Amino acid sequence: MRILALGNVRLLTALGAGGTRLQYYNGLRKRGHDVDVLDYDAVDLCPFIQSEKRLQLTFGFLIQALRGIVSKSYDVVIFSGAESWLAMILLRMWPARKFLLVHHSNGVEPHMYEKEWKHYRRTWWRDRLVVFLQEQSFVHADSIITLSQYDLDYVMTKNYKDSLHVTAIENGISPNFLNQESQFSRGLVIGYCGSWLPRKGSFLIERDITKILREFPEASFLIIGVEKSFDLHAHFPSDTHDQIRLIPFQQERELLIPYYNSVSILVTPSIYESFGNTTAEGMACGCAVITTPTGFSASLQNRQDAIVLPEAVSPELYKAVKELLLNEPLRLAIAKNGQARVQSLSWDTSVKKLETVLQEWLSEKRNGSREA
Repeated sequence: MRILALGNVRLLTALGAGGTRLQYYNGLRKRGHDVDVLDYDAVDLCPFIQSEKRLQLTFGFLIQALRGIVSKSYDVVIFSGAESWLAMILLRMWPARKFLLVHHSNGVEPHMYEKEWKHYRRTWWRDRLVVFLQEQSFVHADSIITLSQYDLDYVMTKNYKDSLHVTAIENGISPNFLNQESQFSRGLVIGYCGSWLPRKGSFLIERDITKILREFPEASFLIIGVEKSFDLHAHFPSDTHDQIRLIPFQQERELLIPYYNSVSILVTPSIYESFGNTTAEGMACGCAVITTPTGFSASLQNRQDAIVLPEAVSPELYKAVKELLLNEPLRLAIAKNGQARVQSLSWDTSVKKLETVLQEWLSEKRNGSREA
């Protein structure tokens, strides 16, 4: 297949979404497919619209997609990012179109907005307009691929596509994370890995982990992957600072393994995730994970694969961390079960699923075009 892939993230292995895209596209190339990729830097074309980044990307998607299909005959055009709504609408109307239009989601943005609205109990008319436009990038695609059953269920509920033209393909994780001989008995180290964002549950962590550190002076908190500008004083009271260790952003995800292997309890209390690479990686490294029912975590068995909180609110995180600190048998059981649960997350399997579904949808479109 000749594939043009356009996305709203930078293709860097250290970044969750960017690293995921690289794995899929490089995997397809290894399987013999011709894949041209345009990432955030290529799509960010309209500096004259500085006031609205999403609109800037919208026109960038359209310009680059038109350049691509005019200059080369593609079988499949893949968009990742709901800013592609305008390009998707116009390409859907392309005369005698033979190429397949696919939205391979980094996250279903309308779903993310709805989860945030519900959590913060507020919304604005401007957000609803944005969501309406974003939905067009899904409605006007021929087919949709999500990264989790969680997002797929939302897509089906919204009737963006029928069941034959949507699928969920879970991410793989690096082979270096799999089949580890982990030492599950560890010190009382609580860990978090990722950007310090409200959507990732930072507000909840600040409140509940502060309480834990004060109640358990022998425990420590490892914050992995934050920017060098992270101001500890702005997020945690000074009496907890001796128990907190900051690890800067790592350029390669494999560099995270030693840190994960030092963590007993990994917290990932996000409001929304499309998949949640950190959760899967932490489980692979033998961490007992406390998470929320979003993305990949929504498929986990509560109190077996992980502690799955009902939602990202206080004091739920505090209660779960406290229980695992005091109940070592439960903590060890969850760590072992969680590690076993993620062993099937292979990139070879995920890429093969992507290849197969693209070929099936392309064949259907070509046959349908000939019949028409």
